[in-house]
Formats: sequence, C-alpha cells, structure tokens
Amino acid sequence: MAVRIEKWPNAGAPDGHLRVLVVEPDQEAQKGPVLLSLHGAGEASPRGNELPKILLHSAPGFQAILGGLPGVTVVSPQAPDDPGANWNWNWRTYMPDLAEQLAKRYAGRTILATGFSRGGRGVLQLMAAKPGLVSRWAVVDPQPPDAGDEDAKIMAAIDAHPDGWVRYGPRYPAMRAFGDRLRQRLGGHAQFADQDHVPLAIAAHTGDGLGGVGMYEFLQPEQHAAPAAGPRGRRSKGGAAARAAN
Repeated sequence: MAVRIEKWPNAGAPDGHLRVLVVEPDQEAQKGPVLLSLHGAGEASPRGNELPKILLHSAPGFQAILGGLPGVTVVSPQAPDDPGANWNWNWRTYMPDLAEQLAKRYAGRTILATGFSRGGRGVLQLMAAKPGLVSRWAVVDPQPPDAGDEDAKIMAAIDAHPDGWVRYGPRYPAMRAFGDRLRQRLGGHAQFADQDHVPLAIAAHTGDGLGGVGMYEFLQPEQHAAPAAGPRGRRSKGGAAARAAN
C-alpha cells in the first residue's frame, strides 16, 4: 500500500491546486476501481497541517489506510477553504478541474464516488458537471442543491444515472426533505436512518447498511458476493477496526 499527498492543478483554488490524499493498493491491484471521497463543510482547510481532517468520521480514506478497502484506490481532496471565515464554501468552485483530473489520471479505470453532507452535494455536482465519469455513487446526508438551475441539473443527472445509494437522517430538515426527494427517484437504495448527522456518517463509512446493503457493498457488488461475518454479526469490510478507533 502507498499513501501519499499529491497536488492537483485546480483553477478554483487560491494557490492553483488542491491537496489530495491518495491511498493506493499494491501494484497488482492498481487497475482496480478508484473511489473519490468528498468531505463535509467542517473538514475544509487552507492549512496543509490540517489535511488529516479529511479522515474524520471514519471516512473512506481512513478505511483504506486500515486495509479495509482492498484493491481500491481512494482519492480524498481537501477543499482549501476556511470554514470559520466562509462556512458556505462550495465544491462547485473546484469541480470542473477536479473532474478533468480524475478523468485524466485514472483513464480506463472504474470511478466510484462518495461524499458526506456538503461532500454528498459535491458528488451530485460532479455527476452534473461530467456525465458518465462516475460508475456508481453513494451519498450520506447530502446537502440539497441551490434552488433553480443547480437543482434542475442535479436532478436530471440523477435521473440519467440512478445507480446511487443514499442514507439520510433527521438532523437537518432541508437535508431530510432532499433525502425524501432522492428516495422517490431511487427507491430502496435511498433510505431514511434515524441517526444524527455525524453518527450516520460513521455508520455508513464503516460498512453499516443502516437498513439495507452497505455503502461499499453497493459500490462494488462483485467484491461482496459472499462477505464473511464480522464482529457483532456485521459484515466485515474493515469497519470493525474503524469502529474500535472511534
């Protein structure tokens, strides 16, 4: 396994690049899928020493470092915004170049995407900006799009690419209402879970299906055809170690 920090060109960033944490399996598995993981609002930072914030809430990058996502390259960019100064920053600012870099660097590989809260909205923005780039997607308590043009583009992208998985909770009324809309479109793969915002993310990131198939099982069904029973009777996908770490 290799873990490294890369700088990806991005015209939307103040210094012209995004810091990206890349967790890559051994060379024999480097033709496997690539999982883009977009963090939520509070994990953004313009300071390089705060890059570890993107691993909060047992995020996919953390799961990969623990060895829980074998054969998957996990790509975790950090938005270079200061949430204390600008809480309303938006992944949309970075999306055109981020989509281009993903397509260029991982040409010919299956690209999956997941995001929590504002990162969930970012995944949907990516689908609208670059149709066909993402094979399957999963979002946890996604923030709703802006009303009007963005909403119309995102809902059209979902209709065109319904291979999605959604878990949403009761903490924020706007997110619950948006989750209900996604459930109407996606059916059983979009489900309400009665958990608060961050605990919902931790559960999803550690493989809990929250009433259905788990996020990683949905994203890679061929890799989870016969999962082994893990601790506490849950399916083992590396999540047990992550739960112990929280």
